[in-house]
Amino acid sequence: MDAIASPTLVHIPCVGHQRILLLPESDIHFAYSDVAGVHVRSLEQQADTQLTLKTLEERTALVRCHRQYLVRLSCVAEIKLLDNGLATLLMKTGDSVPVSRRYLKKLKSLLTL
Repeated sequence: MDAIASPTLVHIPCVGHQRILLLPESDIHFAYSDVAGVHVRSLEQQADTQLTLKTLEERTALVRCHRQYLVRLSCVAEIKLLDNGLATLLMKTGDSVPVSRRYLKKLKSLLTL
């Protein structure tokens, strides 16, 4: 991590429509990446950011649950265990977030399950 960089982010800068939206870090329920970039989802809105998932993982309270997803554990409403060793998180936003086998054990221990 860059020595000049702040250890935690208070706001997530999100870009689009010729503006920069500063979403409070504590409002973010989950973040994910796809071919279009990195997206963050709060209860009210979804926005795009130029920050990487790795940066968000290192500098926020978001926890990795899949190679393309980070979640805020306090925003998880339900964990649905699947037959193949995978799981899906049902978020308070109503969205479903995948959990890979690689991160399921760590996620369960963080939730003290």
